[in-house]
Amino acid sequence: MKAVSKIHIEGISKFGSELIWNEHFSMIKLKEMSELINTIEKLNPEIQKSDKLKKLKSLIYNKYLHWNMEDPFARRN
Repeated sequence: MKAVSKIHIEGISKFGSELIWNEHFSMIKLKEMSELINTIEKLNPEIQKSDKLKKLKSLIYNKYLHWNMEDPFARRN
């Protein structure tokens, strides 16, 4: 939270990436993280150009897709 309160992109990217790969990270937390990044971008439009933030947003999106994808090997009746 310290990185977020000071809008430290390096910290947000580093710790955000680590959180996303944590096996106990939940969909609720993923949505909260996404909303927080959107809020930061609205308050500081120049941050949108950050490659590290774009990478974190991509990780969030991919994690969301992973959790919501249908298992192609699941049996269908």
